[in-house]
Amino acid sequence: MADTPSEVVGQLIECFATGRFADAAELYSDDCVVFAPLAPDGPMLFGGAEARALVKACHTALPVRDLTIRTTPDPEVAIAEWDYVGRNPDTGQDVVTGNLLIVRVRDGRIVSERPYLDHVTRAFITGGLNPLLEALNG
Repeated sequence: MADTPSEVVGQLIECFATGRFADAAELYSDDCVVFAPLAPDGPMLFGGAEARALVKACHTALPVRDLTIRTTPDPEVAIAEWDYVGRNPDTGQDVVTGNLLIVRVRDGRIVSERPYLDHVTRAFITGGLNPLLEALNG
């Protein structure tokens, strides 16, 4: 198991990139708190069991490039920046979406996370744009 916040974040992103969502879910503590300020339905706050269930429900892995993980003065916190790369389903051209993740890790588990993801572009490159738009239109 990874120990430092940087190692845990690196492992988390690798799990998402390779489709190992059950392994990614195991990185979250039972009492973790996730605040997703850019969630499609508006800011979301959820905890341990719900966070793990949402991660396990993911179904599309995307290649990662330009991953940078930064340490902070707080020894429990790491910040990751990376791009997901997918294909435009109509043109076959690469589509890149940037991501930022701020994570607090304690005892090798994520205890808080703040993801800043471009959900619309990600939905587009994974074929989920129409369901996302339908959900947003209610």
